[in-house]
Amino acid sequence: MVDLATVKTAIETVQARDGGTLLRWLQGMMRGATEEQLNQAERFVRAYVDRVPDSLARLEADVQLGGLNQLLEPTVRRLARYVIDPADAVSEGTYGLVGLLNDAFVVNGLTELLYGAGQETEHQRLVAQLREDNRRARFLLGSQAIRLDPMIAQAMQLLKQDYLSAPAVTPPYVKIDLRLSGTWMHSHSVSSESYGSSLDASFYTYRVFARNARFAETSEQFARSEQRDLGGDTTGLTNMDFATKQVSADKRGWWEVDGKVLTFHWDIGLVTQIAYDFYNGDLYFGRGIDSWVRIG
Repeated sequence: MVDLATVKTAIETVQARDGGTLLRWLQGMMRGATEEQLNQAERFVRAYVDRVPDSLARLEADVQLGGLNQLLEPTVRRLARYVIDPADAVSEGTYGLVGLLNDAFVVNGLTELLYGAGQETEHQRLVAQLREDNRRARFLLGSQAIRLDPMIAQAMQLLKQDYLSAPAVTPPYVKIDLRLSGTWMHSHSVSSESYGSSLDASFYTYRVFARNARFAETSEQFARSEQRDLGGDTTGLTNMDFATKQVSADKRGWWEVDGKVLTFHWDIGLVTQIAYDFYNGDLYFGRGIDSWVRIG
């Protein structure tokens, strides 16, 4: 069970102790904005953060009722702990409501992805509102948004898919390494800057190894472009988000191991092999250059 009371108390405590930190941050992010625009942005952030307990409660309820894959249950709990952790990636212990805005972006983004993948009529209004709110939050967060924790949302999108529980194409017996089971992420980022413009981009690949010997992978890319005038003030911002929403046959299959060699049997009929090993909890392929971090 998700401890929603603790989540609500943590949010209320940070809200009460803000002391103007959020408004000062918004002034820095929205140079040239009027007082009314800043006040509107502050009200939006507070409401956006307040939505988190409802998102967690909805996810938990649908997992328990079977509306979402039960594999999501431990991750919903981890999300709740992430929100109340005062020392996470962008700490609310240090940054107050700005830190909670980062947490809310992860939780509300996950909720949008999960319900947006279905066709249920009752979720359409929820998804539309979340999509708009998440768009506004991404704009405010700027480059922070592409470094947050998109791997959580994308990994959960994978776990929701039915292909991970498709034993019909899995041999009756294969040898697997249980240390591989779970969700892994490989990521890298690039940045470039030239006169009057800058670009930040992050690339994520997610791979899920199920205990029934199925696997699947997908990817996501985030980019933010900023244009500036001669005085260094921002004149334009562009945010881009590219994600693999459906996993095709060339991105899934079944897996087995022999010693330290991992074999992928792709659903398109291709078979590939690669050496693997573990170091300090991370997974390494090939000659140790290709590293993956466990996220689930």
